[in-house]
Amino acid sequence: MKRLAALAVFATALLAFGVVGLLRTSGSSSSSSGRGGEPAIRPYPAPAFDLPSLRDPSARLTLGTGPVLLNFFDSTCVTCIREMPALQKMADEGKVRVIGVDLLDRRAAALRLVKRTGITYPVAFDQQGTTVDTYGVLRLPTTFAIDQAGQVVAVRYSALTEASAHRWIGDLLRPRLALARPPTASSSLP
Repeated sequence: MKRLAALAVFATALLAFGVVGLLRTSGSSSSSSGRGGEPAIRPYPAPAFDLPSLRDPSARLTLGTGPVLLNFFDSTCVTCIREMPALQKMADEGKVRVIGVDLLDRRAAALRLVKRTGITYPVAFDQQGTTVDTYGVLRLPTTFAIDQAGQVVAVRYSALTEASAHRWIGDLLRPRLALARPPTASSSLP
């Protein structure tokens, strides 16, 4: 009976995460209907966070202002490790800020990974996983593109390569053009 109850709780949680994911993708499929080969989403405000820095636990990291690539990883995720050079290149180029968030990990393991990969961009340490819920992280790696206005404009649920990162950033973090048109004679009020 306890197994059945545990299975029911797990299935409910899985369903809830799936519904959140569907709501955030505005009904598009995972076929590249959005810019940069990712599903199109409706922009939404990036949730704020305040986490300790991995390198200096007395320092705090926050989202700050955009444009930002917010990348979620852990030290055991091989795919996450493979994408770190591309993220470091983005950080070095300075077109976007890159912030890593190490999730549900041991600090020592995360520090070894940062040292081994040579990444220098800021990394927040979320040992409790508070940002998993607020951002709706379903798997690792997950990267959120956040524009100048603090809006999440894209989510990538797989690793970035240098080439895909450049395409993605170029498309996603350009200022969005206003869709409003000036009124015409036929649309103005009498």
